[in-house]
Amino acid sequence: MQKKEQRGVQERRMDGVKDNEEWKWSAMKKGDEGKNVWVLAGVGAVGAAVLVGAAVLVGATLLVGAVSLFGFKWSWWSKAPPAHFANVSEGYVRIKPGIFMMGSPESEKGRVEKIETLHKVRVTHAFMMKATEVTQGEWQAVMGTNPSRFKNCGARCPVEQVNWYETIAYANELSRKEGWERCYKDGDKEYDMSSAQAEKTPSWRKGLLCQGYRLPTEAEWEYAARAGTTTAFHTGDITNPEGREPSLNRAGWYRVNAGGTTHPVGTKEANAWGLYDMHGNVWEWVWDRFGKYGSDEQIDPLGPGTSTWRMKRSGSWINDARFCRSAGRFGESRPSYRYGDLGFRLSRSIP
Repeated sequence: MQKKEQRGVQERRMDGVKDNEEWKWSAMKKGDEGKNVWVLAGVGAVGAAVLVGAAVLVGATLLVGAVSLFGFKWSWWSKAPPAHFANVSEGYVRIKPGIFMMGSPESEKGRVEKIETLHKVRVTHAFMMKATEVTQGEWQAVMGTNPSRFKNCGARCPVEQVNWYETIAYANELSRKEGWERCYKDGDKEYDMSSAQAEKTPSWRKGLLCQGYRLPTEAEWEYAARAGTTTAFHTGDITNPEGREPSLNRAGWYRVNAGGTTHPVGTKEANAWGLYDMHGNVWEWVWDRFGKYGSDEQIDPLGPGTSTWRMKRSGSWINDARFCRSAGRFGESRPSYRYGDLGFRLSRSIP
């Protein structure tokens, strides 16, 4: 009997090779006769688990290496990315069209009344904005240089000491490298670093219809910085314009907490749309020339067309909290200026 039973098990094993599903049912129906079969299945499962575990370990190791190489902060990806990340370039967030109140209310502490008139703005187009300021490592990879004052801060720190013209050249060069149309022209040729060195004013012929990389408009910048909020910072209102500000401590680097230097991007709390460092660290160039707001509703404003000054936003590591508000503006900046607290981030229009 014992020999017959062993032959039966062997036959069932051979049948299992021919027909896996039939083998499983046979083992289940035969009870004790299928015990050896389940032992084999258990061994197979253990083996599969070992292989999966090894694959996960290798994948995690490669991911850590990539994160270290490109300078991303772990906290960015330790939680599910916001929905705005769908269908956009890596490191950018998708910003949907919408309506917001640009400027500041009369009750906001630290406001500059003459240039922050509250008015309605309609953003009618979707666009993407870089989740962080452009870093020293990113500038080096595209332009081959690093003009920053705070080089010792590292590749993950914002690039600074770049003037407005150079940010235009960077945007065009990044578009060229990634195969996008270049938005800015110097006469009939593409705007490049030689144009920037000559301090040529670029033309932006297609405006918001251009799908290459570009500077955000001032309206786009504030719309994105607010991310649906109406308070001075995306983390709350301002209570101490010139001292330690609890709301800003969570959102950005400014005079009180920065220690006299820039800091790696993405190390403070992001806003609801996944954007970091919209308050402080470094000022950010935007496209617009300087001008006072009116009180009338605006639709996709591009700023005035005559001023020689260019706008910058965000505040920086050297400034008090009042400069770092979502509505905070600084317009007395010639496009040729370069400072150790002045950088930028990019945008792209989405068709």
